[in-house]
Amino acid sequence: MKGQLSIQYLVAFVVFIGISTYIYFAYSQNVPSFLDEIRKETYKSEVFQISEMLMNDPGEPLEWSKTNVQRIGLSDDSKDKQNYISKNKMDILKEYDCLKVSDYEELKNKIGTYENVTIMIFDVNLNDGSRQSLFSCFPPHGFTTSIKSKVVRYATYDDAGTTKVAEIIIEL
Repeated sequence: MKGQLSIQYLVAFVVFIGISTYIYFAYSQNVPSFLDEIRKETYKSEVFQISEMLMNDPGEPLEWSKTNVQRIGLSDDSKDKQNYISKNKMDILKEYDCLKVSDYEELKNKIGTYENVTIMIFDVNLNDGSRQSLFSCFPPHGFTTSIKSKVVRYATYDDAGTTKVAEIIIEL
C-alpha cells in the first residue's frame, strides 16, 4: 500500500484541521477586547502620572513662571510635604488660556503628554462640600476628545495663612 492514503489518515487530518480552525477563531475573537484592555491600562497609567507630577513635583525650575517653565509641577517644595501644592503656582497656571490652541499645546507639552487632556482644580469647602474653580483647562473648540481615563485627587494648599483643600481632576 505504498503511496496510498487510508481513510483513517484522512479522517485524522480533517479532525486536526477542524480543531486547529476552531482554536484560531476562538482566540482571534478575544484579541480585540484584550487590546482594548491594554489601551485602557495605558491611559490610566498616563493620567495618574500627570496627576502625580502636578501634585508632587515642584516643576523645573523650582520657582517657575510661564516664560521660563520647562516642566509644570504644583508642589510647594518649601513645605517638604506630599500632596501640598503652591497657591502661587496655581495662580501662574491661570496665565494659560486653554481656549487658544497655542497655549493649550504649550501646556500639554509642559506636563508631558501628547493626548488631549482636561485639568480642573477646585477649592473644596470642607464645611458644606461646595467647590469653587481655581483652574480649568479644556481642549480648545474643534479638538475631539472622549474621556478614556479620569483621576480625582486631593491636595492641600496655603491661602493667606489658611490651609485649604484642593480637588484635582485630570481627564485623558
